[in-house]
Amino acid sequence: MSKKEKLSSKQNNLAVQHNNLVEARYRLTLQEKRLVLWLTSQVQPSDEDFKEHKLKISEFAKLLEVSGENLYSRLKDICRQLMKRIITINPIEAPKKSILVAWLGAAVFGEDGKGDGTISLSFHPHLKPFLLQLKERFTVISIQDVMQLRSVYSVRLFELLKQYQSIGERHFSIQEIRDFCGIDDKKYTKIQDIKRYVLDIAQREINEKTDIFIEFEFIKTSRKFTSVDFTIKTNRNYKNSGEEAIKKERINQLCSEFEMRKRCIEFIINIGFSKSTAENMIQQLGDYDLENAVKSVQMQIERGNVLNTKAMMRAAIKERWKSDVFLNKNN
Repeated sequence: MSKKEKLSSKQNNLAVQHNNLVEARYRLTLQEKRLVLWLTSQVQPSDEDFKEHKLKISEFAKLLEVSGENLYSRLKDICRQLMKRIITINPIEAPKKSILVAWLGAAVFGEDGKGDGTISLSFHPHLKPFLLQLKERFTVISIQDVMQLRSVYSVRLFELLKQYQSIGERHFSIQEIRDFCGIDDKKYTKIQDIKRYVLDIAQREINEKTDIFIEFEFIKTSRKFTSVDFTIKTNRNYKNSGEEAIKKERINQLCSEFEMRKRCIEFIINIGFSKSTAENMIQQLGDYDLENAVKSVQMQIERGNVLNTKAMMRAAIKERWKSDVFLNKNN
């Protein structure tokens, strides 16, 4: 099995999110957060649109740790509540604006051909920029790690601190922690409660069960604790080395795709298009089709077969030209 095949077979153990989604404000239960992360892990780097992802009811119940009677109704209630949850998120291209959007576009309950109950889930379309075709400013987390965390606050802080792992530290105001974790204004009003029920539990769980090791310190302003400084290190006791290798390869793959797309845009600009026109031209084009279109035109230029380079480029993009067709043709 090739490295690429190994990566594909393991991709659903990893969730990739744009950093704006990591830093969005929302409130979820632990079950709802697990459901969102599972669905995130089903999105593939090459996907150009959201798909429905199906689970058997029995697998769905195991994922959310729901047992006992009336599973179907109880799981339906969880999905119904999740569909009411609203995220506040900053658009990628307009960071000073904010969008209010639901997590799920649909939750379809039914049966498979064997009579087993199933559920098919899909994200809300407005989340596409934050989960599809990501090439930069993304965070990769291991589903295998995060599903072991027992506090939704641990999960949220893990995402936020994992985002800054390469930097090694992160600073939050107390209010930011409350906002990121979705803590109600009337809950944990004392700093001791934030420490005991949020930060201490998160630190213990993250250090025991994930690939990062964190420490934190409260910071005072005018005799009042107002913020928290975190330090983030690689967890030397982390045992899941195979998953870590796959994660690194996934990141390398995404970065490589980003560089390829950047080079293609530069080529299109160099033949006479403006940057905005070039970006609009390829907006609906996946990485595979884009690379093939550009290579096709490059081959024709090298062979001296081009009278109007810009017109050929437009045709190659519109008609999804394949470079291997030109490889097999004589000059």
